[in-house]
Amino acid sequence: MIPQTFSVEYIVAFLFRCLTKLSRSLASRSRSFTNRSPRNRILVATTLFLVLLLSACATVVSTPTAVPPTTISPSVIPPTPTDTPFPTQTPTPLPEILTVDLASYLSPDSAFSIKVPASWRPTDIGGGIRFQETEFSPTSVTAHFLPLPVTADAGAYVSDIISQTYSIVQYNNADNFLELRDEIMQNGHRQIEFLGQLDPANPMAHVLAELWVESNTLLGLSLTAPADNWAQVLPLWDLLIESYQPKAVDVVRNSLGLNYVHPSGLFTITVPVGWGILEEFPEKDEVLLSDVSGYAQFSVSANEMTRRPTPSDLATALNDIMGDVTQQEGYEELRNEEPSVYERILQFDVLTADDGFYRTELRAMSDGNRLVTTSFNAPPHDWEVFAPAYELMLSSLQLALDAPPDEATQDADPVAGIKVGEPMSYLARGGRLWVSAPIINNRTRSLKDLTAAVELYDENDTLLAAESWRLGQKRVGAGATTFLTLNIGSDVAPIKKASYALVNIVDAKDTDKDALRLWGYEGGSANINNAGDAVLSVTMRNATNGIQKRIYIVALLYDENGDLSFAKAAPRRLPHAVPPGETVNLKITVAGPHSGLTGFDIIGEVPR
Repeated sequence: MIPQTFSVEYIVAFLFRCLTKLSRSLASRSRSFTNRSPRNRILVATTLFLVLLLSACATVVSTPTAVPPTTISPSVIPPTPTDTPFPTQTPTPLPEILTVDLASYLSPDSAFSIKVPASWRPTDIGGGIRFQETEFSPTSVTAHFLPLPVTADAGAYVSDIISQTYSIVQYNNADNFLELRDEIMQNGHRQIEFLGQLDPANPMAHVLAELWVESNTLLGLSLTAPADNWAQVLPLWDLLIESYQPKAVDVVRNSLGLNYVHPSGLFTITVPVGWGILEEFPEKDEVLLSDVSGYAQFSVSANEMTRRPTPSDLATALNDIMGDVTQQEGYEELRNEEPSVYERILQFDVLTADDGFYRTELRAMSDGNRLVTTSFNAPPHDWEVFAPAYELMLSSLQLALDAPPDEATQDADPVAGIKVGEPMSYLARGGRLWVSAPIINNRTRSLKDLTAAVELYDENDTLLAAESWRLGQKRVGAGATTFLTLNIGSDVAPIKKASYALVNIVDAKDTDKDALRLWGYEGGSANINNAGDAVLSVTMRNATNGIQKRIYIVALLYDENGDLSFAKAAPRRLPHAVPPGETVNLKITVAGPHSGLTGFDIIGEVPR
């Protein structure tokens, strides 16, 4: 029976008060909380059901049905009734994970805020923040914030992220992988849950993630814990998802962007799916990127020099990055190549104290007067998994053209803003070395009387010879490109010992006259003759305003990859005077031997 002090009416009133408080509490919360916590709505419905049920019971008790009196035999004495104690219920203790203090966290770029256990520390992994109690704790939560490509399909992008994660997990241990859930929720979020080996060094993990795209940015949370401890960690999920609040996503996304531009403006790079910016070094013109798992990293650094970097400069740059790594345990050189005098590649494995074996590939390249280095590292057993991302970043790396110098700088330095592209050279028939290079006028003024020095070096960076070159055309307009061509005989230098050539601008003069109009190319053909020479037959049209007797003509030859192989530029006399609008047929021979040429361009200009 119910004791007098705990009447049914009292319990009903108490439950109504609880229901009122609970309804007010839920009403005060945000709509997103209501959407994300259906269990609270169930609690309200359950409480209401109990109230109704007990109300019905109270009605029965308050209006008892009359019962005929019971006749008691004198020989039978009924026992004295005693009160039965009200059963005491032991409250279910809260999971230990819910008893810890929570701390609010705002990401450095104000992309999002979240509440996490106060003892968990944040780590920027690129594309989000991971929270763990210690660096190697197998329990973690990751708040994702990763910009998508402008043209990306949101659904396909999220699927790609999930697919990449599953690939890594199955690569580690295919037998332990088990997908438990993959569904689209009512709010449009995608929720996945799986078991698998995220890290061979850690126990099998249980992962729950909720992902969605907003303002072209991947958002969401993922909770990871050892499978054996999942029941103790799971109660934290609702608190995390409730407190995770993205901030001004479109503003922050625009400040990041998938097509990354370094603050210095020196270079741009395409950030692959699942990668993000880990750290920027504006003072060093460097950036470090990481994949979302933290297993692979890629860095780029660009340094401006006063001259074009030599092979020795490239080797020194790689040695500076290497430090004493060759003395570390497990060091093994896998690749040491020099594809050209302007690029050096070094790949090696080494045993690290914290992460076991890691593979690193270093590259040093020269572009104009810039020395560029890249570094990519990942576990050897995951190298092929991350290789496509590495290839994308390497191929998308673009060095920006310099902005023109200011007027004061141009007044003080006649060659400021004049850049030399990569020199090209080959040993032609007859033992002469041909050298060519593009020269870019990045000034705001037209140039004339441009001169340069062509220097030849052997494989030990010893200077073999230096020859001068003078511009063969009348003027080079602002922002325009001209081409240097020079041939050097064995009477000047031991040509066969030459390993590479460098071109340095010596002098130039500004002119306030505009660049002259180019000749028009009407058509032509090319072939390789029996001697290996490239022979071009072309028709040129005089697009200038005057009668021309001479032409400065440039033949650009391209290889099977579409890359510029050589540029022959020289003034020549025309077979006859050509009035404006008239055409002339010309034959141009570029001494061989040549092979693998697949195309050509012709530029006609007015000679000096």
